Amino acid sequence: MINAKRLTEIKVSPSLYSEWLTRFSSFPDEEACGFVYGTIWKETAYVSSFVWVPNVSACPARSFRIAPSDIMRHLGGGQARNDRHSRSSLAGPVLLGLFHSHPRTAASPSCEDISALRLWPELPSFWILSLERSVPETAIYAWAEPQKSPAALGPSESTDSADKAVTTEDTGQPVSVGPSDTDTLTDRTSQHAVSTPSSRRPNQAKSLSKLRKIPLCIEAL
Repeated sequence: MINAKRLTEIKVSPSLYSEWLTRFSSFPDEEACGFVYGTIWKETAYVSSFVWVPNVSACPARSFRIAPSDIMRHLGGGQARNDRHSRSSLAGPVLLGLFHSHPRTAASPSCEDISALRLWPELPSFWILSLERSVPETAIYAWAEPQKSPAALGPSESTDSADKAVTTEDTGQPVSVGPSDTDTLTDRTSQHAVSTPSSRRPNQAKSLSKLRKIPLCIEAL
């Protein structure tokens, strides 16, 4: 299904990366989303295409939602159409990750983003592009260690694949990823500090401590 090999580096060509960044300018006030395809060789991923899908959220300025049909097409094991191979000597494209943008906040995963990540623990990477500054910032995350499948997470998080429409409502983002994370989030709309509900703090801190960043290298492939 999804190649879950641990990635230590992701490489993308300057032209493809620039094309990807430019397209976000069409969504200055809402979160855009899609999937990343490519090949993997010796724990390095080579991006060959970014496949955009509609954000069907009722509030796209603050959240993104991927429709069940797109989830089944991509997370269900589908191949990217019209894919541009980055290295002809490597195998065909596989799903490398899921991406979405943060129009007004940093490229750090919100509590809701982490919840979406937990739905697909086998997904190799999770991309966030921040547009809060004049120069976009891309951060790529993954679980530091293998995670349990959704079916083992409990009734509230276990559903059939067709119902796993990735949905996040980004009310804010953690300050950083790692043991030093605080429980204070920044609201995207009002830009003021809000406290995470006490019932979610332990799980959030635990999840953040298990995330790692994957280096992104922009170079000719």
